[in-house]
Amino acid sequence: MGLLDGKVAFITGAARGHALTLAREGADIIAGGRGGSVVITSSLAAIYANPNTAHYSAAKAGLVMLVKVLAKELAPHSIRVNSIHPTTIAAVEPADISNAILYLVSDAGRYVTGITHVIDAGGQL
Repeated sequence: MGLLDGKVAFITGAARGHALTLAREGADIIAGGRGGSVVITSSLAAIYANPNTAHYSAAKAGLVMLVKVLAKELAPHSIRVNSIHPTTIAAVEPADISNAILYLVSDAGRYVTGITHVIDAGGQL
């Protein structure tokens, strides 16, 4: 996790850690006055139910709403907030996840905010 060039925060970790990190990193991006992008890593468990994962799924689903609320709150500062939801690494390559993040933080993704970007090689079909 961390601030990159004062414009991008890529955040991973537990839900409580997300909120604390966003408070710090978001303030730094706002202070920079140039807008930016935040990408939070969640999981497919936030979107699709699996047995015996209630605690994990609930935490990851909470991140989805955190993204949506922060996208609205930070939009006036030209800060975009999105989440990625990768499947197991066995189904996708790490480069697939990296490329999705690069798109979301790049100028190509400048009109994308508040979304849950699924990276699952069609696994949810």
